[in-house]
Amino acid sequence: MFLPVLIVFDILSFALPDNVTYKSRPDCPTTVLDATIITKSVEVKSIIACARECQRDKICLAFNFLEPNICQMSSSELDNTCSNGYNNVHEKYYQRANNSDNDQTMTTTTVPTTCLHGGSLVNSTCQCVNGYIGSKCERLMEDCTEGYPYYQSQFGTFDIQPSLSPSPIKTCCWMDYDLRTYYQLRHYTTGISFNRNWTSYSNGFGDIQNMDFWWGNQYAYYLTNSRQYNLVLQVSGEDNNDIGNIVYENFVVQNEASNYTMTYSSVYIIPVKDMITLAMNDSMESSNGSSFSTYDQDNDNSAGNCASTHGAGWWFNNCTDCNPNGQLWPGGNSTRVGVENEFFWNNGLSGWSAWATALWFTRST
Repeated sequence: MFLPVLIVFDILSFALPDNVTYKSRPDCPTTVLDATIITKSVEVKSIIACARECQRDKICLAFNFLEPNICQMSSSELDNTCSNGYNNVHEKYYQRANNSDNDQTMTTTTVPTTCLHGGSLVNSTCQCVNGYIGSKCERLMEDCTEGYPYYQSQFGTFDIQPSLSPSPIKTCCWMDYDLRTYYQLRHYTTGISFNRNWTSYSNGFGDIQNMDFWWGNQYAYYLTNSRQYNLVLQVSGEDNNDIGNIVYENFVVQNEASNYTMTYSSVYIIPVKDMITLAMNDSMESSNGSSFSTYDQDNDNSAGNCASTHGAGWWFNNCTDCNPNGQLWPGGNSTRVGVENEFFWNNGLSGWSAWATALWFTRST
């Protein structure tokens, strides 16, 4: 008979068998042990940790696992007809397998007690680092959203690898709120110039550790063509006393052969409420479908060179109504100083100057 099984290999210093196998009961797949025959209940990190607790307990023959962290152990197994259990679709039941069960029709999963890529074993669960995820920290997350269960509420630099990327990419993540994979972060006090050439905008530049950077158009291509994303653009005033957000849905950056042409499907304007105090209107409408431009690679539809005029790279089309990568030159009351190369967002924020800007991707599905 085919029996799905869970195998635990324990190489720690316990006086236990090297290999203990646990099997489920496909003849009664939603039945678990009745509470009257539970001998011990503990909190654990995972079903694997529950199996190890049972393995360490000399009288434990079976266990129920209630997600996310309850392990109920018993010295009894479900009987032949499962009459000593009850139906519960929210719990999982496993019992120790006899040697006779270990035939060649079984499928098994091996779970080592060591963690990969610098992860550490804590309470029988791998604590991953540097963007690695999985029960053994065996692979990199595709984006910062996928990493949330492993790095909740963390903000900082991690490695990711979207499905189209041939190698890991370092990025800045915020594992909270809308689970952000950052494209751009900057503040006027840091002073890094965004008047860069084509190669710099393609590969990224700035200081990602200190949150003053452009991530890179090539990386945005890998990410946005691996799955669907929205792009959020945020502007803020002095000490974040004014904040405005706008969302470009299904935002896609094409490859370098297309000059990193950008498209989006729709716009959502975040209404003024609570922390949002600035009403941003769409200033990128004419940029939709445009190629990216820099001072040394003019791909806009203007007679001049918009990137050179505005001192930044962007999807300018015919010089457009915005310059999100322009110089941050805040006046005394967040007003523009009236130069071509400064930040501006004409629709909704005409005459207003940002002290900080940010762009980030969030999954749209």
